[in-house]
Amino acid sequence: MTALSLSQPHPEARLVPINLDVLDAGLLAQTLAQDPDIRRKAVHVLVDCQQLRSVRDYGVCHFLNQLLLIRQAGVRIVLHNVSPLLRRLLRVLRLESLFEVTWPSQASLRSQPLPPAA
Repeated sequence: MTALSLSQPHPEARLVPINLDVLDAGLLAQTLAQDPDIRRKAVHVLVDCQQLRSVRDYGVCHFLNQLLLIRQAGVRIVLHNVSPLLRRLLRVLRLESLFEVTWPSQASLRSQPLPPAA
């Protein structure tokens, strides 16, 4: 896996890759929400969007709902390999600012600043 350089790294930040094709986002969100120190632990979830079957099988709305559930639990989400179409949808829906987004055409993995987790 290529290392990501987060725009606002926390000294103890942990980047955890997840696969939303096999992971129950609701269960993950519940588990994270039960941890009172999750914001202090600076957990960043990495989602590689390039090969997600769930987007094709269940649609973009389902995918975005999964991301919002996880984000609501207090973690920051890094979307990697975001297609131009998904990036445009995030922008049109005004959700782009909620995630750190990288896309395949980037020469390096520089990205936009992360907003505070809700």
